[in-house]
Amino acid sequence: MSTIAFSSGKAAIAALFRQLGPSWGRVETEIETMVSHGTTFMVERVDTHFFPGGKKIVMPVCGVFETRDGLISVCRDYFDLRTWRKQGGA
Repeated sequence: MSTIAFSSGKAAIAALFRQLGPSWGRVETEIETMVSHGTTFMVERVDTHFFPGGKKIVMPVCGVFETRDGLISVCRDYFDLRTWRKQGGA
């Protein structure tokens, strides 16, 4: 069973990224498709995660974003966890 922690606010999200940063290495994102309607947009993308030690995981993702006052207010990422695990992700 996986547990996902959700953060709210700039300070909480920045702290989460600082915590994950050393173990996650870097991520490159290739956008395939982007569509929008009103204040909502969707991004079909491929995220390539490069971990310390050379491990690489390639993940197709669909992100749904909602904006308010010109800023992202809601972000949801949809992906197949089996794809992550098949490539050695925990």
